[in-house]
Amino acid sequence: MPDESATQTAGQPREKKAKTPAKQKRERLAPGTLPPFFNLTEAFELAKQVNDNGGGRANADLMSQLTGNSSSSSTYNKKVNSLKSYGLIAPDGDVLALTELGVEVAAPRSPEAGAQAKKESFLKIDHFKTLYERHKGKLLPESQYLRNIIEQDLKINKEFSQAWMAAFQDGLKAAGLSSARTDGKIQIRELAMAAPYIPPPADKPTVTPTVTPVVGGGDRVLSDKAMPITLGIGRVAQIDLGPEWKTSDLPRLLTMLCLALGDGQYTIEVKKSSATNGSLDNPGSQSS
Repeated sequence: MPDESATQTAGQPREKKAKTPAKQKRERLAPGTLPPFFNLTEAFELAKQVNDNGGGRANADLMSQLTGNSSSSSTYNKKVNSLKSYGLIAPDGDVLALTELGVEVAAPRSPEAGAQAKKESFLKIDHFKTLYERHKGKLLPESQYLRNIIEQDLKINKEFSQAWMAAFQDGLKAAGLSSARTDGKIQIRELAMAAPYIPPPADKPTVTPTVTPVVGGGDRVLSDKAMPITLGIGRVAQIDLGPEWKTSDLPRLLTMLCLALGDGQYTIEVKKSSATNGSLDNPGSQSS
């Protein structure tokens, strides 16, 4: 006879077994539950690498090299899908190619065009667009309030609201849609801020001014006894103190320096110390 405990009453629904944590983990999350795997800053950088290394096109090998992941890995697919979500790349036969938007982000024709392209890429994410349209021209809510807005208005689970908040804040900055005020608060801009072109600093040779005193007329060449005198940051004078120099030459030297510097209103007084023959008591004193 069959086990009565195993007999199911006709019409009675079968009792559902509780899902194991492993099974729950394997279940796919609904689209939009999580923000893109790559934040916008990372996506813009990867798009630029595709442009610089592949001329705007990347096969699986190049894309694997740029992402640092095997083309068969889930992480690779998440990164590629992030760029697709931002509208930066699209399949083109057997390769991935930058879209027109992606090209404008990676190699803009002007600062303004690049800024507009980055804004359009940011707005490709529906949740970003919703939050931006509600708060543009206003202050970015503080983190605790922004997270509440994300959970209540966008219906994002508490488990994922922190990730969405971080992605939104990064996206605003990457797209040039936020600017810091003097009071430390963040303003959400209506117009994307175009990053000005800043040329790389040129290598400037260090110029060390040299003072070559003349004693008895004629030009002199600095000897190996030239003494450097620091005048300030990046300002050094060198004076050749040869064996023929005497303390009696100092007043004339200081006067000539004042004239050379275009300031002839100073007269130099040099006092000799009575205790030391030929030495200087206060060579730096001067009166106007």
